[in-house]
Formats: sequence, C-alpha cells, structure tokens
Amino acid sequence: MKRKSIMALATLGLAACQADAPPAEIAADEIAATEPSPAGAMNDIADRYYAWTLARRPEQAAEDALGDDFDIREFHDRVLENGTIPLGSLRQHIEAWIEDKQQ
Repeated sequence: MKRKSIMALATLGLAACQADAPPAEIAADEIAATEPSPAGAMNDIADRYYAWTLARRPEQAAEDALGDDFDIREFHDRVLENGTIPLGSLRQHIEAWIEDKQQ
C-alpha cells in the first residue's frame, strides 16, 4: 500500500477516535509495518485509542467536578481500590466518590 494511502487511513482512523491521539505519522508507521493487512492494523489502533478515551472519562469528570480540590493521587487510589472492575462500575464508583468529596 502506498504511503499516501496509509497516511490517509491513519488520519481518518485517529480523527474518529479523539483529538488527543498521537500524530498520524506514528499510526501510519504501525499500519505500514503490518502489511498485508493495514486495515486490521487501523482497527487495532482505533480500538486502543477508543479504550483510552473510555478509561480517561472518569478522570476528566472528576477534574471537572472537583476543580482545584481534584487530587490525582487520591483519584488513582479510588480507581485501584476495587481492583479490576468493568468500566461502568468504575464510573459509578468514581461518581459516588465525587459526590462524597463535594459534600
């Protein structure tokens, strides 16, 4: 696949994921390295960044809600205290922690 096509695929895939994704050149290099299936590589990259955005949402919500009272160390303690849990449960746990902190 030509480099121009790979760059277009990478840019499109990353734009669909989120604005804070790494430069398209990095993604293009990953896609090019996985010949003969660059489409599969693009899906893998998109999945990683989508998962990152899902994992980042509770932190962003806590920062927005707590403002200057937000402490990243305390947030990480709350995230880790229950071990491995589904993201939905983590979100509920963090929302409850935010409510407690605001009172």
